Amino acid sequence: MTEPTVPTSRTDAEEQKLKLLNEEQRSVFEKISQEYADRYGRSDEEIQDWQLCLNVHCLLKFCTARNFVYEDVKSLIDDWSVQIQWRLSAKPHLITRSQVENELDTTKAFWHGFDKEGRPIAVIRAHKHVVADRDYDECVLFALYTAEKGLNLMREKGVERYNIVYDAGQFGYKNFDLALSKDMFKLMSYYAETLNNVYVLNANWVYRTILKIVKPFMDPVTFSKIKLLEDPNNLFDYVSRDQILVEHGGNDTSDIQSSNL
Repeated sequence: MTEPTVPTSRTDAEEQKLKLLNEEQRSVFEKISQEYADRYGRSDEEIQDWQLCLNVHCLLKFCTARNFVYEDVKSLIDDWSVQIQWRLSAKPHLITRSQVENELDTTKAFWHGFDKEGRPIAVIRAHKHVVADRDYDECVLFALYTAEKGLNLMREKGVERYNIVYDAGQFGYKNFDLALSKDMFKLMSYYAETLNNVYVLNANWVYRTILKIVKPFMDPVTFSKIKLLEDPNNLFDYVSRDQILVEHGGNDTSDIQSSNL
């Protein structure tokens, strides 16, 4: 897994989307881009931070959501000021592999494959997270490190959302981390409007019980995206078998090692 980085150039997907804009749309995009560059970009470091928050991918997302109406786009971006200020101060893109090496070694979570719409997939092996063995701070850093990798994958593919394949098999009370879960739900708010669905495989009674416990702490919209797949084969309605590991019923025989993540 390469280090997450600040986007310094446009991806091919972004270039293609910009070419599809008409003259009026391009004018709104450039005006919005310049306004926020002027607002945040007083030095090279600040300009990089601004690009992290409002790069081409993000700006196009905002413009499209408000049909390229300048004042409406500006209002939407301002509504996201909390998330933007958090990114400017927390700088999650600067988290390095060396800071999360122990978490990577567990192979409890990693990006692998894409769904039929080209959206990246985060695989979570819930039973590999053991509360007694984890370092809390490193877990938080690892979550952010992984999220930043996902943002880069979405930019490269030109998509706005990702999926999670959550393997709840072998999940037990030793894996239930309420304190960390609460923090994860808060952190997810800083990556709002990016989650497509969570496909839960092999949900046992312990996991189902825990899900009821954490529900009050979750955003209702996020909770509605959790899909308990009673038949694991239903996953392949959304994802091709060659994109899913053999352990989850797919055809991908990749050997997941931390050195490759």
